[in-house]
Amino acid sequence: MIKITGGNLRSRVLRSVSGDQLRPTTSFFREWIFNVLNYFYNLNNVILLDLFSGTGIISFEFVSRNAKKAVLVEQNIKFIKNIEKNISVFNTSNIIPLKSDAIKYLSNLVRSKSNIEFNVIFMDPPYENSDILKEALDLIFNNLEYFPKDLLVITESNKDFEPEINDKIDLYRSKSSGRTKMMIFRRI
Repeated sequence: MIKITGGNLRSRVLRSVSGDQLRPTTSFFREWIFNVLNYFYNLNNVILLDLFSGTGIISFEFVSRNAKKAVLVEQNIKFIKNIEKNISVFNTSNIIPLKSDAIKYLSNLVRSKSNIEFNVIFMDPPYENSDILKEALDLIFNNLEYFPKDLLVITESNKDFEPEINDKIDLYRSKSSGRTKMMIFRRI
């Protein structure tokens, strides 16, 4: 059972599907993310890109807190169909699920070399393959000129993951618990 922790959908329960690959972001980390963001970021202006979305809980949390829009990218069709059911149950029109490989989607987005509307990107790839997260972060951090100036990148990873950052990005906050590390990056 996955409950939304805040906003106008608070305490609503997302339908979920079982799956070995599914590891939803815990309520502990979701609350931590929004406690940090509430201090310096206007959630009403958020256009979220939720990569490796799984249940879609992060997108529902952002939309519950008045984000403008959330685009979820997930390659598992079973998870996409479940997200679509939750969108229907909650009657939310500003959550858009896309069935796609997250890295391919991000690569195509950057390759388009146009202004990208997403100002918050959340990524929670499988822990066992840290190369995926590294590749996604490299795509973003090496192409920051196409992203909004107020870009935030939030990642969930294995606690041992160490990101490579450049002088245009700052690791703003980080939190670890158990085998999980959550990091919030922002443009300098």
